Amino acid sequence: MRHSSIVYLMLLAGSVLSAVAVCQTPYHLLPGKAGADGCMPATAARICLGTAETEHCFAPPNSKGYIFGLEPKATPVGKIDGNELTLFTATFYGCGSGTLTDFSLLTVRNGEFVNLCLRFG
Repeated sequence: MRHSSIVYLMLLAGSVLSAVAVCQTPYHLLPGKAGADGCMPATAARICLGTAETEHCFAPPNSKGYIFGLEPKATPVGKIDGNELTLFTATFYGCGSGTLTDFSLLTVRNGEFVNLCLRFG
C-alpha cells in the first residue's frame, strides 16, 4: 500500500510538472496607474502578449465603477483543445476596509487574449 502511494505521488508530480512546462505563453503584466487620490486605481491592470512595440493586451472590464488595477497575477492552469489557459486576476481597492478581485480565464486565439469566463451584472 505504501509503495503504491509513493508511485501515485510520483505520477501526480510528473503530471503537474509537465502541465506547467507546456504553459509558456510569453506575456507580461502591467499594473494600473494610481488615481489622483493615490488610492483608487485610475486604469485597469493588463496582461500583454509580445514586445512593447506590438503589444496585444487584455484588461478586465470596468464594472459598476470598479477599476481592477492592482496586484495583477497570471497563473498557467493547463490546456483546453490544445490552447493554453491562464488565470488572470487583478484587484480593486477603494480606500476602505475591503477589496474586490476580478478573475479572468484567458486563452489566446489569433494572437489576442480571449476571456472564457462569463460576465454577470
